[in-house]
Amino acid sequence: MEMKQMLLAVGVAAVLVGCGKDAGGYEGYWREKSDKKEGMIAVKKEKGNYFLNKINVVTGKEESLLLSEKDGALSINTGIGEIPIKLSDDGKELYVERRQYVKTDAAMKDKIIAHQKKCGQTAQAYLDAQKALPSNQTYQQRQAAIEQLKRRFEAEFDELEKEIKCNGRPRALLL
Repeated sequence: MEMKQMLLAVGVAAVLVGCGKDAGGYEGYWREKSDKKEGMIAVKKEKGNYFLNKINVVTGKEESLLLSEKDGALSINTGIGEIPIKLSDDGKELYVERRQYVKTDAAMKDKIIAHQKKCGQTAQAYLDAQKALPSNQTYQQRQAAIEQLKRRFEAEFDELEKEIKCNGRPRALLL
């Protein structure tokens, strides 16, 4: 009986060691879950250290933060404390404070950045069209023309935002 207990203890210990936490599940691209805007981060491991890269989805530039790792969990060191980065049990969602992210890939990152360029072009087209309105109109005519422009561009933005949000809709078109 003593031998069976020892083998069982060794087996349990081996399973527990095999379950040792690893921060590798954090690595990759993460898209922010938000109804208002698009956000993206990437968690990367370089030379034994983990970094959180905040991705500017308009310019594509990345800002890197060194992360702390302890017991397979990552956190952001603010200098006055740690902000934990929590990974869901299935590894598909990431939580940083009140923000929630969903695992994605580099192709989606590139798609969002390209999409934001289209959003910016549409916003500029709206501003240009508004500037191009004739100045010799009555107040009522000008207001009617502005409302017509708003409806047209709101429809364009609604179409653009079916899959990916725009991070730069002109104020006049915010719903």
